[in-house]
Order: sequence, then structure tokens, then C-alpha cells
Amino acid sequence: MSNPEYNFNFNPPPPLYGHPGTPAGHAYSGMVGAHEMGRAMYQGGPAGMSDGCPICIQHVEAAKTEFKAKIKSLEEQFEQKVASLLASKSQVDVGDGFEAETNEEFEKDVEKLEKSALAFSDNSLKMLMGSAKLTVDMLPSYPSDKNKWLLDPATNEHLMCFRWTESHQHSDNHANILRIITYICQHSTTVCAGTGPALRDISDKDLCTCVVKKYQDLQKNLWKAGRLSGHPVVPLTAVASTVEDDLLGPSAQPVAVMATSRAKLQSRARGKLEVHICKYKNLPEDSEFRMRIRC
Repeated sequence: MSNPEYNFNFNPPPPLYGHPGTPAGHAYSGMVGAHEMGRAMYQGGPAGMSDGCPICIQHVEAAKTEFKAKIKSLEEQFEQKVASLLASKSQVDVGDGFEAETNEEFEKDVEKLEKSALAFSDNSLKMLMGSAKLTVDMLPSYPSDKNKWLLDPATNEHLMCFRWTESHQHSDNHANILRIITYICQHSTTVCAGTGPALRDISDKDLCTCVVKKYQDLQKNLWKAGRLSGHPVVPLTAVASTVEDDLLGPSAQPVAVMATSRAKLQSRARGKLEVHICKYKNLPEDSEFRMRIRC
């Protein structure tokens, strides 16, 4: 059996003939069909090739380039989303019992405490106590007879005296502390220049902490010098949290509240950072919250 287009006695068929499977009469059958098929695959001959590559390979390369650009765009969008989520998550409590704080807020707290420590002036206390120096030999004792109480020659008022054997929470000592705080707020800028900015920033609680600490330091010096008899009073770091209420009237009672130290504030911020880092490292590789880090 023979085909009018192909002579199967020739083995192999002439190279310019069409594919043996091409039906007779097809546009790409026979010698003319083979030529047309080559023109379709290699449009324009060598002029239709880029760098010697056929058109189909060019299409594949273009598709690969397009896919790479799309993948890069998606990665950038993903990283932006992760960065936005991490920024919002930094405000959420990490579950350690403390409120979340940013670094800026922490720095403000530390700065405020430092200004609070500068707001108390020894000059004010010396003026109120009628003492030239705040040394153990110059500190006045609490008079046993109120008729012998020393008076301020300028105002003819009783000078301030503490019950040094008692804590700062004793009614007499507490009243003196409130008097000192009131005096500092009203006259400290005239007694000691330069305390104005600190007094504007300090809180009532921090100012009370400074005054109580000064009382405890002076009391400790008196005990060491042997000026006091009996059992020493254990120094307390607690201060009255209701100073603003006490300033309004004598009936309010002090409440002991522990003051937050600077070291504790620093430890708190460092602990939060470590918790955030630990949680980030434990995220699954496919988590949407894991930021992709490129080397």
C-alpha cells in the first residue's frame, strides 16, 4: 500500500517532507507543508530569533521573568504586613502582669524620677528647722516641754522638730513632712534657685518619697552617732500615696505604698524585650507573624 504523498520505500523520508503523521492535503503536509511548519516555528527565519533562540523559548523566558517580578512584589507586601502587625502587637500586654510600655515611655519615666530627685532642697529643710547644717550635732531634738520650744525669730512660730526615735509615719513626723512638702511647693524656687523646672515635673508622690528618704537618712545618722536611745526604727521605703489628700486636711491617714525604683523600671523593660524575642523565636516557620530576614 502506498501513499500519493509519501513513498514508504524511502527510509528515512526526505528531510524536507512533512511529518509522516500529517494527513494528505493538510497545509503542513508534503514538502511545502514542511517548509510552512518551519516558517511557523521560526518566524522570519534567523531574523525572527532572539540570540539564536526560537520564539517559543523567548515566550518561556518572558513568563519566567514575569513570575519572578510577581513573587518579589508579593514578598515585599508580606514583609510590610508583618512589620505592621509586629508594631501593633508591641502595645499588647505580654502576660507578665505589667502594662506594656514603649521605649519612649520608659525613658520618660526614668527622666521624671531623676527630676524628682533634684526637686528636694536641703536649704528648705534647714530653714524650717532653724539649723545651719543638717549634721547630727546640729539637728534639734523634740522638746519634752512645749513651753521651751524654739521659735523662728522672723515669724515667731515654732521651729520644726522631729521625733527621731519614731518612723516617718508617726503623726507628728507625718505632719512635719506635709509641712515641708507644702513649703517646697510654695517657696523652694526663692530659697534655692533652679528648682522650678523640677518642681513642675515632679509628682506629689515622688516629692513625698524624697522628703521621707531625707528624714530616714538623717535618722540613720543620729542612730549611728549615738544621739538616740532605745531600739532603732527600721527604715521604711514606703511612702504615703495620699499626699494630695493629706494636704487638703489633717484628718486623712497615710497609706504605705512601695515606690518603684529606677532599677525595677529598667528590669521591667528588659524583661518585656526578652519575652518578645523568645515568643518570636518560637513562632512556626510558616507563621504570618514571622518576619523574613535576608542576609
